[in-house]
Amino acid sequence: MRGSEFNDYGVGVVLYFKFLKFLTLLFLFMTVMSCPSYLFYFNGNKSDNAEYTNMKYLLASFSLGNIGQCKF
Repeated sequence: MRGSEFNDYGVGVVLYFKFLKFLTLLFLFMTVMSCPSYLFYFNGNKSDNAEYTNMKYLLASFSLGNIGQCKF
């Protein structure tokens, strides 16, 4: 097992940075796993109305409430 460069500062510092690395990888994995659902939510409402170009519409289009609002 390779030693850490932070061994001189104690085991607590080494564990802190290992925990940060673990959390970074965990949240990266969870982000990648949630991308398909966000794409599914975004495609739920197909509207040709030009007023839906503001930031409020863009943020709302990535939520679960966007599904089912499509008008045929």
